[in-house]
Amino acid sequence: MLSRTKIFISATIHSVLIVGALAMILILFITKQSESEGIFKLLRKEIDLTSRVAEPSRQVDSWDELGKHGFPPIPHYEALVTDSKSTATRLNTALQDVGNLSVGMRSMCVESTQGPHCSSLPLKNETPVPDIYHTSPEFKALIQVLERLPPFAIFPGLGLFGMVLSSLLMATRLPFRNLVRIVVSFLGLLSFLVFALSVSVVYGLGLGLRGQNGSSLQRGFAMPAGLAMLVISFVHFILAILEWVILL
Repeated sequence: MLSRTKIFISATIHSVLIVGALAMILILFITKQSESEGIFKLLRKEIDLTSRVAEPSRQVDSWDELGKHGFPPIPHYEALVTDSKSTATRLNTALQDVGNLSVGMRSMCVESTQGPHCSSLPLKNETPVPDIYHTSPEFKALIQVLERLPPFAIFPGLGLFGMVLSSLLMATRLPFRNLVRIVVSFLGLLSFLVFALSVSVVYGLGLGLRGQNGSSLQRGFAMPAGLAMLVISFVHFILAILEWVILL
C-alpha cells in the first residue's frame, strides 16, 4: 500500500512537471508575438537630426541680414551649413525608414515605413540587412549567430521528449530501467540547458545593440521561459534519482 502511494505521488509530480514544461513550450512557439519578438525587441527612439543644424542655419540668416547693410558675405560658411543640413535631412530620412528590430523563436523582423520584413530562422546568407546596421559589429555578430543556430524548437522538443520518456519508463519492467531513466532525463536537461544558453547569447547580443541609434531593448518571454523549463527539467532529473533510491 505504501509503495502504491509513493508511485501515485511520484506520477503526480511527473505529470505536473511535464504539463508545466509543455505550457511554456506552447506559449513560446504558438503565440504570434513570441514567434517574432520572443527573445527581444529593439525599439528605436525617434531622432530629428535636422534640428541639430537649425542654430547654424539661423546664424547664416543673421549673416545674410548683415550683408544687406554692407558687411562682406561668408560664402564658405554658408555652403558648409547648407551641405550639413542637406546631409542631416538625408540621414534623418534613412533613420525614419528603419524602425524596430526584433528576434523571436521563428523569425527576425525589421520594421520600416514599407512595413515589417521578417526572415525565418535560421537566417540565410541572402537575408537583407538594413544599411543603418551595416557598421555595427554587434549586429554582424547577431546575424552570424542566427545563421549558425539550428531552429530553437529543436531543443525544448528534445527536452520534453526526454522528460516524457523517462516518466513512462517508470511503469515498465525493463532491466536497468532506473539507470536508463536517469540518463534520458539528464539528456532532456541538457537540451533545455542548450536552449537557455542559446537564448541568452542572442539576448546578450541584443543588449550590445541597446543604446545604438537611440535604441532601447525590451526582453521577450523566451528568457524567463527558458530558465523556468531548465529548473523544471532539473527537478525532474533529481526526482528520477530519488525514485531510484526510494522505490528501488
